[in-house]
Amino acid sequence: MGTFLDQEELPSTRDADTLRAAVAGRVRDIDPKPALAALLQLAPEHPGTLVADLMVDPDTPLDARTAIANALGADPSSVSRSSLIEAVRTGEPPVKRRAALSLARVGKPEDLEGLSGLRIPSTTPPGDALAFARRLISYRHGLGSHRFRMPPDGDLLEMTDRPIAVPSAPMESAEVAEAQAALRTTLPDVLLAGSGVVFSCRGTPVWAVPTRAAVEEPIPEGLAKRDAVAAIAFKRSECPDGAYPVTFVVSHPTRGGGAALLGVSTIGRLTYAGSIGADGRLRVAALDTPRTIPVELEAILDITTGGLEIIRAVTARGPARGQKGPQAPPGTPQAPSE
Repeated sequence: MGTFLDQEELPSTRDADTLRAAVAGRVRDIDPKPALAALLQLAPEHPGTLVADLMVDPDTPLDARTAIANALGADPSSVSRSSLIEAVRTGEPPVKRRAALSLARVGKPEDLEGLSGLRIPSTTPPGDALAFARRLISYRHGLGSHRFRMPPDGDLLEMTDRPIAVPSAPMESAEVAEAQAALRTTLPDVLLAGSGVVFSCRGTPVWAVPTRAAVEEPIPEGLAKRDAVAAIAFKRSECPDGAYPVTFVVSHPTRGGGAALLGVSTIGRLTYAGSIGADGRLRVAALDTPRTIPVELEAILDITTGGLEIIRAVTARGPARGQKGPQAPPGTPQAPSE
């Protein structure tokens, strides 16, 4: 259940009690989906004040509870976070998963204690999301308590014999501002540095923007000393119009005064890996995962400006030889062997 609806589709009423009843399926003439969109508009900064209790109410339809869990990923208030933890504990699997993904985005260090006693198998979608929540909360707050394991070099995709250069240019200040605005509903406590790079990858612009955590202190005292969300990659959409994050680049210290760099999708899938040295030189390459485009990036992070000086950025014309393909969901019938 999404919330991207035209204004004319929304209910004419703006009465919170009526809209809440509609979301809960108790108003015959108002569809729950546009009712939820209208309700969220009434409290755009802290939607949890109006809908958090509906998410943990078993009488609220399942798709509405799942949509609410997703929406609360933009609200770091205590009421939303406590309800999200309760949803992870007691909700049905789709609600558990969405609530965990939202906690990844807004959870505070103290929320890790609320999640510590939960035992959800990591092989299930809710368990996978819960593991991601613990890790991203840890990286966002520099805790060092939950980390991604650095993949071996053998998991990196090999570039083809004829790689394609990826054009790049400095981002405009308006683009950086748009990227920061997009984070308000995705990672509301992450602040971007004042500059970034726009890549033109197969006709699609991709923005790479370091965070302030990566540049406010020199690398030896910064990323080499604490875990962080070091950068964000964005794409732009025309429907709905605007930028949206696609990859969080997290980092944790390594021996020698540098840091590991790991690109992770917004739902917790590792897609890129690399490192940055004490001198700011970095290298990142794509991991062997389904649908990831082979890419290699070498650059220097200027810790005084937050700018990226691109040394080499290349991609491949197609999937790498032997690259992993999409896996069928659990329970999908297998084709008979011949």
